[in-house]
Amino acid sequence: MKALMNARALLAMLVATALCGCADLRLYNAGQDEIAKKATAAVKEAELGKSLAPEREAMAALAKSEQDAVRRDQIGRRDRRLIAWLSASDQKYSWDSLDDYVGKRIQALTGTSNTDLIKRIDGNAAVLKTSRETFDREANSVLNETGGVELKCPIPESQKYPNDREKQLILGRAYNACKNLLEAQQNLAIAVAAGGQMKTLSDELKQIGGDQKKIEDNLQQAKQRYDAALKTLKDKPAGDASATAGVKKALEDLEKLPSDASLEKISANPVLKHLVDEGKIAQLEKKRELVRGLLTALDTGKPPESASDDQKNAAAIGALWHAIGDQPPPPMTGLLMESEFLRQESNGLQMQVNRAKQQIQLKQAKLASMRDEVSFLVNAEKAKRAYADMGSQCPFAKGQSMYEAWGKASMSCRHLIAQRLISVLNAMTFGEAQQEQLDYQLIALGHDAALDSSEVAINQVDTLIRLPMTQLSKAYGSGITPQQLGNLINALGLGAIAVGVN
Repeated sequence: MKALMNARALLAMLVATALCGCADLRLYNAGQDEIAKKATAAVKEAELGKSLAPEREAMAALAKSEQDAVRRDQIGRRDRRLIAWLSASDQKYSWDSLDDYVGKRIQALTGTSNTDLIKRIDGNAAVLKTSRETFDREANSVLNETGGVELKCPIPESQKYPNDREKQLILGRAYNACKNLLEAQQNLAIAVAAGGQMKTLSDELKQIGGDQKKIEDNLQQAKQRYDAALKTLKDKPAGDASATAGVKKALEDLEKLPSDASLEKISANPVLKHLVDEGKIAQLEKKRELVRGLLTALDTGKPPESASDDQKNAAAIGALWHAIGDQPPPPMTGLLMESEFLRQESNGLQMQVNRAKQQIQLKQAKLASMRDEVSFLVNAEKAKRAYADMGSQCPFAKGQSMYEAWGKASMSCRHLIAQRLISVLNAMTFGEAQQEQLDYQLIALGHDAALDSSEVAINQVDTLIRLPMTQLSKAYGSGITPQQLGNLINALGLGAIAVGVN
């Protein structure tokens, strides 16, 4: 009799809980179900996540238009300069104007006068040529002596034989030749980029590259420490305080800077301040893994392998919920929102990291364009020197225009004039014009980064509205039915008593 009374009390409590809606239990209501469906449909139709698509399209079109305009302007300037040099009636606006343009561009790019630059480049280029020929000769010799070992410079680690004395002797000359070749390449690069815009940009990229490597190494070590701490926690008895604290600290360490990096220096660099966010991304992903573990346990009623205490508790709740019936799902709105917010924050940071890496690529392209421009300008100066060395064979009277000299010059002299002009035109086309276009691409990248931040904020608002609405719709659409209450009674082993209650 006592058991029967206790059963009646338990059943009454469950029914009352269902009727009052406590603990997310409720009876099915068709009216509420319809309202929830309409509200969910309205949120879906709003498509908040796509609200920035028109602005992105407009900004992309604007960026393309700007870059096309810059390109046309630079090509127009190039053509006007060429016409002015060829059509001028005196030395000042032809020869002198051309010299002035070339000299200023070389000065701006390298920080030195054209005469000094040419001497440095010619000297280092000669050494580079000799070094390359020497290496090629030694590499061919190695190929013949070893019966098929082909060498390239720099020589990869796989082709070095530190423990084989005979092969060391055979390869030694090629190793030294490769070392000299690499040194000659480096010296030429230093000679070209002694100062000016090239050195400034080159130094910036070197700093970014060095700090980026430190950040990546630091993050890799932090990930390894976290994995080790997590394994320790799973191997320890439930509730081990020291192991839990170890995981927490390892999780915090994921976003720490390298030990030799300063926050001030990182924050001041527009590229590095985003690259360092890769640690924060890793931290967010690890947190999301923990939340998803709870969601899985709650949804399936089964804890994962090596489950934490929280996951075991979630699995117990999920198992009880499944005993009621397949619907409704357990109340997971809070965990779902947390998981989604972590994902969105991680994606937002990843967008910024990707933009920073795109900045690096554009800056590298700009530096390569500067090097190409200098090379063309140096060729133009070489043609000028060759024209002057021809003496009386190439006419140059004081005050005489380039057009007048062309009319009196031999074919060899005309070839040098044409060579100089073509080199300068190539310098303008593949150098100055391309660099300005890359500058506008960097500006467009900044606009894209601003839209990325806005998109993350909008998506978070969308999640804040959509997820609770979706869960509410599911709850109202699949409220507790009499059949599910019967399932719960049976799951609790009260079926026989229920007959007596009825």
